[in-house]
Amino acid sequence: MFSFKYLKERLFQNISILWFVTELSALALMLLTFCYFGYQAVHRNYNSAYPFELAADKNTAGVIKQELKKSKAHIKGEYQTAVKINLVSYYKKDDQDYIRQPMTFMSYSDYMSLPKRMRKWNGKINSREFLKIDYNGSIFENRHFKEHDIRVKDSPVIATVKTGSSFPYGSSMHFGPMMVVPDKYYQKMPAEVEDVFYGWDFKKGDRLSTKQLEKLDNFRDAYYMKVNFKKTLNQSTIEVLKKAPNNGSSIYTQAGFLRQGSIKKNFAQGGGFYLFIVSLFSIALLIALGSVLTLRILLRDDYQSRQLRTLQKIGVEESEVKRIVRRENTLTFLIPLIFALAQSIVAIAMSNTGRHISKNIILIYAGYVVLYGLFGLVSFKVSWHGIKHKFSL
Repeated sequence: MFSFKYLKERLFQNISILWFVTELSALALMLLTFCYFGYQAVHRNYNSAYPFELAADKNTAGVIKQELKKSKAHIKGEYQTAVKINLVSYYKKDDQDYIRQPMTFMSYSDYMSLPKRMRKWNGKINSREFLKIDYNGSIFENRHFKEHDIRVKDSPVIATVKTGSSFPYGSSMHFGPMMVVPDKYYQKMPAEVEDVFYGWDFKKGDRLSTKQLEKLDNFRDAYYMKVNFKKTLNQSTIEVLKKAPNNGSSIYTQAGFLRQGSIKKNFAQGGGFYLFIVSLFSIALLIALGSVLTLRILLRDDYQSRQLRTLQKIGVEESEVKRIVRRENTLTFLIPLIFALAQSIVAIAMSNTGRHISKNIILIYAGYVVLYGLFGLVSFKVSWHGIKHKFSL
């Protein structure tokens, strides 16, 4: 009974400090988690928009190749893919509206021959399935659902498609969604417009000078597509224009090239530095809070030496006192551990990020558990060493 009373008093004296440590630990964990989610989401959206350092269509590729030779760029990888542009119509669930627009089509074989990073955030498909790649409304959204009944001009209706958000050659090379289709479907489908996309990877950037970029700016817009919508999709047509029309609706612009290598490098460096600073602050805060708990236990041991003498006089054995100290240390570090984890997990579950807890987030939580476990172990060893010395006097 005296042992239980002693343990209860020691714990209740720590209620305020335990609450303080719990809330700040939860704050540090949530900060780490949302910082990671935010960085990953923005990084993912950026890579979906600019997967290549330099991309172009067939109208600009020849000029760009000449300029790359002049700049003596070290090309690490060069890719090209034939695409078809055709008219489609479908019901868009997000906008609750019926959409008619041009769409870029790519064959399954060409899609699979591109680097794996192009397919990382898309649903997996086989050679008989369809994939619709669209713009992602939320940077935290990562869901792959199915859409139905996409009508294609002069081609069979696509009954079911999977969805994705990672564009081959970058979303900026497209004026709307694009579709990956089986090879046979692609070969039989007529095209309103045919094009070829090019992409380059470099060892140390494309090394294009300011004067070269000024020259290439004349090819920024490759061509314009004016869509003449009729009553039916099969009667509608696309008119290709080399110059921008003065007026008119349903005008779509095909980008001639995209060059974002330098910005991508700055983004990676800046984002990585920001993530490092936030992570350093959060980890330092967790370490400081663990140290506060350890210091609180050690200071209390000095203050309660009289209670230890009382326990000794009434016949409490050394092993029983050790068990009390072990339980107290366990509860002191376990309470902030459990409640901080619970609060941070609930906060994630209340947002879109809770749908997909990645391995890295689990590692963050596991690191927190290990860190406070080590603090608890060290605290117990040091605390028991001091108590044993007093108890033996």
